[in-house]
Amino acid sequence: MNCEGDSRLAFSLVSHRFVQVLSLISIAGLVACTSLPLGSMYKLRDFDPTTTNIQHLRFAVRVPDGINIPKNAVQLLLGTERQTRVSLKDTFYLERIDDRTALLSIEREKTALHVYGIAPVDVKRFNRLRRAILHEKARGAVGSLEINTDVCRLSPVFPARIFISTFVSAKETEGYVALMLNIDMLKKIDLSAAQDLVPICSDY
Repeated sequence: MNCEGDSRLAFSLVSHRFVQVLSLISIAGLVACTSLPLGSMYKLRDFDPTTTNIQHLRFAVRVPDGINIPKNAVQLLLGTERQTRVSLKDTFYLERIDDRTALLSIEREKTALHVYGIAPVDVKRFNRLRRAILHEKARGAVGSLEINTDVCRLSPVFPARIFISTFVSAKETEGYVALMLNIDMLKKIDLSAAQDLVPICSDY
């Protein structure tokens, strides 16, 4: 996924270990790119997806009441790029887990928080990719990290706004750090097609 303008952040401003981070939300295949919040830069200064302890790696998605996230809808895309072209990338469907640790700071009224981690079945593949990324970075490539998710409605009544936030937590961070904060996804789509792009949940 290539995003123009300020939707990408040079992760070297945050950490010398990794280079780029990108937070995305996809609604029925339509993807919107956003910038990493400025306040997250310092908090992520020591975070490196290629070396962080996977046992402590968590992602959280915050959605408003009335909105849910379907099963297998949250994806982590990790890879490298060379001169804006993807040289290595793989996708991992994150597993929803029951881990409420350190969520208090990002909880908000009239919202729901869903927590995800790397599925056990994907751990070996994830670690193989991380080793390959380190090899590519040694040859001049830059790392990239993306979080994607689809959403659906719990009610036939269509909401006026859908504010979504994504967060990451790792051993190197102090709790959850925002990757994308309070983005109204309805501003990113054609409202005439919104009913189809944000369907009523059928399986959650």
